[in-house]
Amino acid sequence: MAAQNPAAAAIERAYCVTNIKSHIPLILDLDDHNYDAWREFFLTHCLVFDVLGHIDGTSTPNSNNDQPWIKRDGLVKLWIYGTLAPPLFKSSFKTGGTARDIWLRIENQFRNNKEARAMQIDDELRTLKIGDLSIREYCERMKSLADQLANLDAPVGERNLVMYMLNGLNDKFDYISNVIKHQKPLPSFDDAKSMLQDEESRLKESHKASASPAQQPIKSTLVNLSMDMGMFSQPPPVYGDVQGKSFFFASNPEMKAFFEKPRRSWVIDVEGFDTSLPADEMEEALINHFKSCGAILRASVGRHPDNGLATIVMVGDDADEKVMQLNGTELGGKKLVVKARPYPRMDYRHLNLPFASSS
Repeated sequence: MAAQNPAAAAIERAYCVTNIKSHIPLILDLDDHNYDAWREFFLTHCLVFDVLGHIDGTSTPNSNNDQPWIKRDGLVKLWIYGTLAPPLFKSSFKTGGTARDIWLRIENQFRNNKEARAMQIDDELRTLKIGDLSIREYCERMKSLADQLANLDAPVGERNLVMYMLNGLNDKFDYISNVIKHQKPLPSFDDAKSMLQDEESRLKESHKASASPAQQPIKSTLVNLSMDMGMFSQPPPVYGDVQGKSFFFASNPEMKAFFEKPRRSWVIDVEGFDTSLPADEMEEALINHFKSCGAILRASVGRHPDNGLATIVMVGDDADEKVMQLNGTELGGKKLVVKARPYPRMDYRHLNLPFASSS
């Protein structure tokens, strides 16, 4: 028995495709901007079954009554129509014609007004806000819009995509957003996403801890700060120590006065410390090293501590000068490289720091 021609075998298998949607898991829809993905799936499917010529126009009938060719072309037409959303089917359907004719009508609908569609999607990308979305959902939506622009030959640069992502965040991500913006080079979209997810997780854990009665054994409200108590003539009493951070009563008049007027804020970038320590130990060591310079609101070691980069947010009108005096000092036997840059000036009366009453 003679072996069957491979092309003939492929075409024969094509007639066995009873459900095109099991091979092409996309419904082409003008509103979903999924033309390029659908096109790739469809062309690959036709290539596998050796009927690609009916799409690209390289296969033509031998005569007006070439029944095998007409049947194959009809099969490809059914595949196309079977993967269209109803509105697109209505706008693409015409009696007669070939699979190639239908293919070109669909292509024209998506390629026409391409520039206008790209401008519309670009505007949506630039103005996208996180709202109630999680970081994962927000970034997935942003990446989807960027992919749609790439499909319209209007790709978005990695740097711009990161900045769009940061600009759409809400206030609770201000700190990590500022850290990302000032890293050189600017992190990639995926790295920035990971940093934001870490911050999101930290904020959730912080919220749980603050809501737990076990963390609040007394009614007085406490402020979580690390600072040199020598800044005050009468240091407030230490309440306790949790994970290396001291909690202090905020009823001390001088401490209260410190935060009742706007203060200059600084972001302190620190490099050169011992990266072999766990992140929490690094943070504690850095806080102890720099707390004489001002009030430390937060210290954070990067997601990848091997790069030896930490960021400290500090309050104090002359904190930058004090910090720079520690540039080149040793911590754990290694010399630190310190840089200070202004953080957006904030009025700490509006930070919702609920000071304890003096009673």
